Amino acid sequence: MKRLMLSILIGSFIALSLTFGLVHVNDLFDSKELQNTTIEFDHAELDLGNLKQGKPQPGTFTFTNTGDTPFVMTNVVTSCGCTTPEWPRHPINPGKTGEIKVTYDAQHTGRFIKTIRVEGNVAGGYITLSIKGQVQANESNQSDQAP
Repeated sequence: MKRLMLSILIGSFIALSLTFGLVHVNDLFDSKELQNTTIEFDHAELDLGNLKQGKPQPGTFTFTNTGDTPFVMTNVVTSCGCTTPEWPRHPINPGKTGEIKVTYDAQHTGRFIKTIRVEGNVAGGYITLSIKGQVQANESNQSDQAP
C-alpha cells in the first residue's frame, strides 16, 4: 500500500511539474522576447579549404541581430555527427553580434558539404548554414596505403 501511495505521489508530482513547465514555456513563446527578429550572418557558407585527415577543423559563423527583439537560439542541429556546434545559450540583443562555432572532424577523405540548422525566433523558425572543404589523406595514411 505504501508503494502504491508513493507511486501516485511521484506520478502526481511529475504530472504537475510537466503541466507548469508547459505553461511557462508557452508564456515565453507569447512574450515579446520570442517574437521574430532578423539575423544577418557574415556568410552562410564557410569554406574550410584543404584539411588533413584526422585533424578536426574549427570554423566560426558570426551574426548580427538586425531586428528589434532579442534573438534566442533554441537549437543548432548539424547534418551529421562529424560536425559539432557551440552556440550562445543567452539572448542576443538587437544590434549585438554573436558566434556559432563549429568543428568538423575530418575522419574521411574527399570533398564534404555539411549543413547547420540554426533554430530560433526568426521567420520560418530556422536558418541554414553550411561548411565545405576537401579532406586529404595525411602522410602516414598514404604510406600505409602504398603497395
